[in-house]
Amino acid sequence: MRRVAIPVLAFLLVVVLLSIPAPLLRTATAGPTLVSGTLTANTTWTIPGSPYVVTGDVLVPEGVRLTLEPGVQVRFDTTPPASHSIVVSGTILSVGRPDLHVTFTSDDPFPDRNDWVSIQLQGSVGSVIEWTDFAWGSMTIDIRQCSPRIANNTILDSGLRAIQVIGPGADPVIENNTIRTQLLAENKTFNQRTGIITQDANPVIRNNTLIDNYFGIYVYLGGQPRIENNTIRNGWVGLLVLSSSPVVANNLIEGNGLAGYGGTGVLLSDSAVALRDNVIRNNGVGVDVPYNSKETLPLSLGNVVNGVPMETLYRYRARDVVIAGADLDSGRSSGFTGNATEQGLLTLYDSVNVTVSAARLRNNAALVFAANSTATVVNSTLTNSSNDFFLTSVSQIASLNTNSRMHAVNITDTRSTLTIK
Repeated sequence: MRRVAIPVLAFLLVVVLLSIPAPLLRTATAGPTLVSGTLTANTTWTIPGSPYVVTGDVLVPEGVRLTLEPGVQVRFDTTPPASHSIVVSGTILSVGRPDLHVTFTSDDPFPDRNDWVSIQLQGSVGSVIEWTDFAWGSMTIDIRQCSPRIANNTILDSGLRAIQVIGPGADPVIENNTIRTQLLAENKTFNQRTGIITQDANPVIRNNTLIDNYFGIYVYLGGQPRIENNTIRNGWVGLLVLSSSPVVANNLIEGNGLAGYGGTGVLLSDSAVALRDNVIRNNGVGVDVPYNSKETLPLSLGNVVNGVPMETLYRYRARDVVIAGADLDSGRSSGFTGNATEQGLLTLYDSVNVTVSAARLRNNAALVFAANSTATVVNSTLTNSSNDFFLTSVSQIASLNTNSRMHAVNITDTRSTLTIK
């Protein structure tokens, strides 16, 4: 009797196991896997454990490595929203494959920007984030005083910043990434406020595509980033530089802002930027190089703004120069949109005895713009502008036999004068 009972019991056990729903048969390591707290040893997040749901901050301390296998999904719990990060003082290796990316995203079935905070690299060593997709973060990749490789990733709909780099000692390579928003309807434009922002850092930012960000790339308060071969399109300000000296070369900056409303391709303030061989076109305003950023001009070469060489639009420390026959219209006759500059179609900084002869200037917010300069405009036509002449910082301009309008003159200081004969 006992010999018969054992096979019968075994058969019944198999039947019972087969009738149990599959989810209840998962092992302790099968996903979803809830994660939080401090890693105490090198850890790998694997496909069998995926998705990993971050329910509290995950800390990767110095000397510890977190590795994510290709295809792993990491989802951030949103109760409450914008409360969870992965903070890496050690090393993170999130390296997918071209055909199998790692993913960081929200766990909410109806995700939104700022659902989670960031992957923060604080003094991290040897970290690589590549072939990884991100969505619905706040400051999605936050790099502080370290130099990871950030390449071939897609970052969508960050609430504040897709990539933030804070120095000193921050020299990451950021290349071949796509940074954009995917929500464009019902006032959803510019959802990703800043694509890449750097502070007192020296990253290499190259071959990236930044689309629909309020600020494409924002460089401020020191550092010398190298920004090259990027496409920055359809935001509000393509490149903003404040009190910094980056090298900006071979970029396409187009479609930022709206003609007649505002927005700028390249906006500088208190900076000396080396602008080299950039194509800047069809922005609300192409370039804004104010007097406090005039040292940009001798560093710059080969830039084209709405089809016009930037060297034609700005003159710095010109002496006894004759500009004859300039025919400038912000590129409108060639099919471009927006104003070429925030200053003038002929802008003079610290220039002396410049003669503008037989010029035809039109279709810009200002036409002849002078700061700390003297010039004579003769036998010229200035039309279709709110400021035929804009004078500031002790400038003296003589207008001789020139077609312009008295109500379209702006003089900002008592020591500047316009003499009309």
